[in-house]
Amino acid sequence: MLALFDRQVDMLLVRMASEDPRLVATFAHTLARSASGIGAWKVAEAATAVERAASEPDAVALASMMDHLVVAVAEVHAAIGEIQRAD
Repeated sequence: MLALFDRQVDMLLVRMASEDPRLVATFAHTLARSASGIGAWKVAEAATAVERAASEPDAVALASMMDHLVVAVAEVHAAIGEIQRAD
């Protein structure tokens, strides 16, 4: 399940970087739910913030929230890597 999330999150981030804000909100919602499902709370919170920001006309706020999401995802990638190495 963690490996699937690890792959899915990267695909969603790539798509979010090139879509209009309505689709970014949809992808962020999907990511927030997936992250919650595995206990990746920072990613879930950051994705929810992106979802909210994508619903507003402020591109600067959305970019800032995306930056926070990328950082949270990097932390989860590292944690998943550690778990996989321990197995």
